[in-house]
Amino acid sequence: MKHPLPKIVAAIIVVAILPMVPAWAQQPSPNWTSCNNEGDAVTLDVQIAACAAIITSHSENSKNLAIAYNKRGLAYYKNGDDDRAIDDFNQSIKLNARDPIVFSNLGDAYTDKGIYDSAIASFKNAIFISPQLAAALIGRGYAELGQNDYGSANTDFDQAIGIDPKSAAAFTGRGTVYSRRGDYDRAIADFNQAMSLDPKFVRAISGRGDIYFIKRDYDAAIADYSQAISINPRYSVAIFDRALAYGRKNDLDHAIADYTEVIRIDPQKETAYNNRGALYRRKGDYDRAIADFDAAIRLNAQDASAYTNRCWTRVVSGRDLTTAASDCDESVKRARDATAYSNRCDLNFKLEQFDNAIADCTQAFTLDPKFAGSLYVRGLAKRKKGDPSAAADIAAAKELRANVDAEFASYGIK
Repeated sequence: MKHPLPKIVAAIIVVAILPMVPAWAQQPSPNWTSCNNEGDAVTLDVQIAACAAIITSHSENSKNLAIAYNKRGLAYYKNGDDDRAIDDFNQSIKLNARDPIVFSNLGDAYTDKGIYDSAIASFKNAIFISPQLAAALIGRGYAELGQNDYGSANTDFDQAIGIDPKSAAAFTGRGTVYSRRGDYDRAIADFNQAMSLDPKFVRAISGRGDIYFIKRDYDAAIADYSQAISINPRYSVAIFDRALAYGRKNDLDHAIADYTEVIRIDPQKETAYNNRGALYRRKGDYDRAIADFDAAIRLNAQDASAYTNRCWTRVVSGRDLTTAASDCDESVKRARDATAYSNRCDLNFKLEQFDNAIADCTQAFTLDPKFAGSLYVRGLAKRKKGDPSAAADIAAAKELRANVDAEFASYGIK
């Protein structure tokens, strides 16, 4: 499974390492108290407003303004507004270019946006100023993970653990490296260590769940994802992955409920719509399935899988077959895999365009010689044309999958 990198991990660590207060303050003003927001005493909106009041007051020196911009940037970052966070961190750096914390925070925001080169450059600046700043090494490690540079990430996480052996984020990062490399025993050991250091570190709990998922121990995976969700009910990564696990267990209703919650938290998550649509199709609810695929395509018109799913749903349901042709064509154009060609083969068979069906099923079988469905439908299309080689295709398909005839009869293909 591919995951977005964890949010606000490094930023939380950064604040813990070096909390910033105005340089002059003995008794901070109410605005400064809210802007610093130690212990998350106020909401992010209140923190942002307090920092903004300080910034626009025109009564602070440049060092204090740099602190206010950084604090507001952190609040924007935690609130999911990476662009404003980046603007504030850059403004803070302009006012004070020697603070490694701000460079590290800027790197976190770039990582969150997937701009990994800029993130790594920011963390490099932080590390140059403060080589022992574990949070910057951890942040750079996560950015390197985003680039699939596992060697560099592992080195950074190792170094961070050497500096701060009580960092749950560092062990989680290294565990993620091990997991992606397939070294699951070491990964679980690191995730367990992270959880012993911080029992509420949801990324470690969810990361261990990912390994159980890969090992097809779906009950254990669901237990870990559920634990992470109980700690942070808005942790959509764990909710999404739990939906995947429920789907693998054929627990469609729970899976649909989880995808629905992911969409509530993140309405732009096109893969949640796409996956939920596939589950609605499995339940025979074709209208809802197509509505979800429509939403996925609106959000990401380049995603081949949504076209593939909408094509196949229309083929299976027998509805809008002419409309399905454009979806199937888009699927083939973008995916060019056996499934895309096989789906279009099935559509052509239903449209009684048997030559086109034979061509598409042949291409699907060429790409995947174990694709029984494409071989079977090619045989059916040949039989419709009176081709004597049809029987051999049908027999070979049944050798690959004994119930292939019953399966395709349920799709109206026989």
